[in-house]
Amino acid sequence: MTSDMTLGELIRSTRKALGMTQVDLADMLGDTAPQTVSAWERDVSIPRRKTMKALASLIGIPEGPPLVDPFPWDEHIKLLDIGKTDKEAVVVLHYDNILVQRLQDLQSALVSNEVDHVYVNMPVLLLELLCMANAYNNMETLGEEE
Repeated sequence: MTSDMTLGELIRSTRKALGMTQVDLADMLGDTAPQTVSAWERDVSIPRRKTMKALASLIGIPEGPPLVDPFPWDEHIKLLDIGKTDKEAVVVLHYDNILVQRLQDLQSALVSNEVDHVYVNMPVLLLELLCMANAYNNMETLGEEE
């Protein structure tokens, strides 16, 4: 695997090199649908740990540490402003259509049961802002109860 190759690209290239279809690979794994293989190859989701072990033994995909979504979130979302109103914290973000499409793809994969989880590599700044906003909103709620 080259350092710039995603897990999905590795699965796809290995499968094709072995002359297999997505259906063939799904059948080899037994409890996997071809749509799930497609989701892996599109980097919409990643295989479960037990499936990674099966991929390692069946077609030589290396096992490794837990993998995350390779999508470059930082390139598609920018913080414009942060502030607060009387009742809540306000975070103003700018995002593009590529980010919207990625979120729709992830949602579709989860809703259609192609996958049951997705590890998303969100920007740390965005996660910190969401935590700050949540903490602020919780403080306001606690203050109202007293």
